[in-house]
Amino acid sequence: MNYFPQKSVRTAYILWLFSGFGWLGLHRIYLDKHRTCLVWTLTFGLFGIGSLIDLFTLPRLVQRYNIIQQRRALQYQLRQINKKKQRLIEEQRLDEAEHCHMEEVRLQQQFKALHHQLQATPVLSLNKKVATTLSTAILFGAQ
Repeated sequence: MNYFPQKSVRTAYILWLFSGFGWLGLHRIYLDKHRTCLVWTLTFGLFGIGSLIDLFTLPRLVQRYNIIQQRRALQYQLRQINKKKQRLIEEQRLDEAEHCHMEEVRLQQQFKALHHQLQATPVLSLNKKVATTLSTAILFGAQ
């Protein structure tokens, strides 16, 4: 049983399409974003703007979700190997405990690499000029 399943961009887009072009937020439920799904449902996809942004950011959302799932799987493996290492130390099986320690170090390195990958994968990467223009348009459009 896979406790940390990966998600598909294709499925996310299909759910986006079948939820009224993202207005109902089914694609957000698929990506475990339940709070924003509620906001999307109550505001019809942030009045259509959020749904339109999701059209372009869904691949990044799925990528970030999958990285987070990989990190969760590594955390689970680290907990399991730490328990095993502690048990081996108690049983005075130090050679095997050393092997577990080396495996633990390898998993921690993978975890750090995924952390850096997550930091380098923003959902929406806007340069400062585009962000300023977009926020100005939203502010003046709301008045």
